Amino acid sequence: MQKGDQSNGNRDNSKTMDISGKIDGIGVHFGKFHYMDSASGFVFADEISGAGFNFGNKVKVTANLGWINTADCLAIPGFSHDPLYGFWMMKLLTGDSRYDGKGPKYGVVDVSYPLSPATNVSYVYHHLSKAECTTRHINEIGFDTKLNSNLVLKVAGSRSSWEEDNKGYFFGLLYGRADFFRPGSWEAYVNYSRTDATASIANFWDAEDGWLGSQGVTIGGTYTLRPKVQLETKYIIQHATTEGEDWHDKFFRIQLNFMLM
Repeated sequence: MQKGDQSNGNRDNSKTMDISGKIDGIGVHFGKFHYMDSASGFVFADEISGAGFNFGNKVKVTANLGWINTADCLAIPGFSHDPLYGFWMMKLLTGDSRYDGKGPKYGVVDVSYPLSPATNVSYVYHHLSKAECTTRHINEIGFDTKLNSNLVLKVAGSRSSWEEDNKGYFFGLLYGRADFFRPGSWEAYVNYSRTDATASIANFWDAEDGWLGSQGVTIGGTYTLRPKVQLETKYIIQHATTEGEDWHDKFFRIQLNFMLM
């Protein structure tokens, strides 16, 4: 169980509280819990309120059903508080930078399979619905393999049921492993990705934009300072994928991660 401050529409300041355990070998979650899809979190890595189940040894299956709370990450047209204008237009019209509406209902089925001790493949089906909005879904595939003992290649792709701006792909290289409990351990990564405006919901890598889309490079790393304390940093260079848009963005982020329990 984890607790924190709650602020609707703030991905960096949200609260999780759940009951988890196993019933006859099936893992269960009830409450508000974190879920990251098995395709490297390319479409979803955020909090869900509802119920989750996972089972399987060789073939691993995860199924979650509930709704998404931190819905300002869903700048996807049609899933904001105002179905007509969307989150950013709502912000522009009202001057309110917060998103106070409940996020859409969300269901996911996530299946992963090890082709070998070093290689995994996955398929994930994401389903989103909300009153007065068209029900949508996103299909996602993933692949990862160890090139050697320290280097991992990650690949993912997605396509949504929106009529346009609906495709995404991701290539990443990860070196090392930052163990939360081993001081001095570290990892570094470089990713190249294209995420059209509706191709993801809240991905793990922050390289996304629900109105303009995002294509570019992410460079980052994590270092374990002491047990349960890590320093993480990333630098993203990205530009719009939506036709006719000339948006470009660069940002650097550094954060301290720690575990209280």
